[in-house]
Amino acid sequence: MSSCSTDPSQSTTSVPPLNEPLYGATLGQAVGRFFGRYAHFKGYALRSQYWWVRLLVTVVGGLISLPTCAHVALLLDTST
Repeated sequence: MSSCSTDPSQSTTSVPPLNEPLYGATLGQAVGRFFGRYAHFKGYALRSQYWWVRLLVTVVGGLISLPTCAHVALLLDTST
């Protein structure tokens, strides 16, 4: 008997370990893998992982800065 199974029910579509690339990562997968390995300086991140995390950081940073920008605009308003 062969050790290789051809039964489709036996095939696994599991997520690879953190030290292996995950091609076509979704936003949740990319962020989870980023925070799971952000302090490990070996290996690399795929483009999808990098850009999903970059997008998330940009959006969160923008949302955090909105109140600050609004406050500065009110301070600079000299029409009153």
